[in-house]
Order: sequence, then C-alpha cells, then structure tokens
Amino acid sequence: MRWDRIWALAKKDIKDYTKSKYVFFTIIFMPLFLSLIMAISGVLPLVSIPEDEVDEDDFASIDNIVANVVKGWNDFNPKQKMLIISAYGMLFFVALIPIIIPSIIASETIVGEKERKTMEGLIASPLSEGEIVVGKIVSAFLPSIIGTIVASIVYAVSVDIMLYREIGRLLFPDPLIILFTFVISPITTILCVELMIMISTKMSSVRDAYQIGSLVVMPVFFFVFLQMVTFFFSSLLSILAGTTILILSTIFFYKLAENIFDREKALVKLV
Repeated sequence: MRWDRIWALAKKDIKDYTKSKYVFFTIIFMPLFLSLIMAISGVLPLVSIPEDEVDEDDFASIDNIVANVVKGWNDFNPKQKMLIISAYGMLFFVALIPIIIPSIIASETIVGEKERKTMEGLIASPLSEGEIVVGKIVSAFLPSIIGTIVASIVYAVSVDIMLYREIGRLLFPDPLIILFTFVISPITTILCVELMIMISTKMSSVRDAYQIGSLVVMPVFFFVFLQMVTFFFSSLLSILAGTTILILSTIFFYKLAENIFDREKALVKLV
C-alpha cells in the first residue's frame, strides 16, 4: 500500500468536495453553527432563571452520577447544578457532528465519481482496491475531524464564557470532552465513512447514497451516545470495552468496504 498514491487521491477528492457549495457549507459552517446553537439555546436561557426557582430535588436521581465526573459537585447550589447538567446535555448533540459531516462528504465517494464521469479513470489507475478505499476514507476523515475539533472548541469556550460568572470556574475542557474529541470522534468518523463508502458503491446517485446512509449511520450515534453516558458512571472497563468495539468495527467494515468495491464489476457496469 503506497501512501503517496493514497494521499494524491485524497487531495483530489477534497478538491472536488470544496467545489460543492452544499458540502463546503457542511464542512465550514455547520460545525460552528451547531455548536453555537447548542450553547446559546440550551445553556444561555437558563442563566437568567432566579436561583430560588430551582429545586435541588430535581437533581436527586443523578446527583451521585454527576458527582463522579464534576469535581466539587456537592459544593454547587441547585442553579449551578442545573447549568452544568444542561451544558453536558447539549454536548451530546455536538456528538452528532462526527456523524453528520462524514455522512454528507462520504456519500459522494464512489457514486460521485460515477456522476462526474471520472470513475473509469479511477478504475484504470494503478491504485489497488485497498488504496482506493483508504484514500476515500482519508479524504472524508480529514475535513470531518477538523470540523469536530473546531466545534468542540467553540462549544467549550462558549459554555465557559456563559457559565464562568455563575459557577465560579471553567467547566471545560474536562475528561469527557477530551475523550469525545480525540478518541471517540476519530473512530466514529472512520466507521461512518466506511459505511457510506459501501452504500455509495451500490447507489446510482449521491442523493440516494445520502438518504440511505443517513439511516444506516444512526445506530453509530446511539452507540456514541451510550459511550458518553457510560463515562458518567466512571466505569473505565465499560469505556475501554466500548472503544474496543468501535475499533474492531472499523477494521471489519474496512475489509467489507474493500471487498464490496470490486473494480472489475464496476468496469463492466461502465462499459
């Protein structure tokens, strides 16, 4: 497997992606928009609620759970607890980003080549099936993970600015957002890209690939959601087990995507 050829294919694909205004908007503005909206709509309105209107009994059922994650949890008053819980709650929606972006970008991987009439050139290239699949993964992974990192930073900074006066310290960065941004998100992104490559290989249009792919990747989001919820129970074994499952899934679906992309069958369809 030659990485110079893989990188050349990835650069070509990234250049093609940026020509689409829809994809370009998804890569650049969607992460910023979603992270800011989650912070502004989910956290900011709660800041103005008077402290005496917040009942501590509302958090009794999850007090011990959150106390495992937030340092000094029992020292916070009810309103501060409400704000912290809402900040973590909105973070789960930010977790959609490493699923949404690759789903849109990767939907163009193979079927996009067909629509642009460049599939024959790709098939005739000296790249192996494995190199083509890896090149497609890299081209979708890079903008997706950059968008995720930017969104996480924007969300964390926005929440810290909103809550600093209320809770007296910075809430982020913390182990959860670091785990999400630099461990779960990269693995999730690769997994989603691999699923979309398999779908894109079988579809006849980008729109069909995106519509079907959006349904296929939803179980991935629920698994990521479960991983982040598990973090609050401070079960290191469960987190490691979930991460291992994600890694093994990426290996399995890479092999599957490589097998599904059969250049001989693709060439016959073009003839």
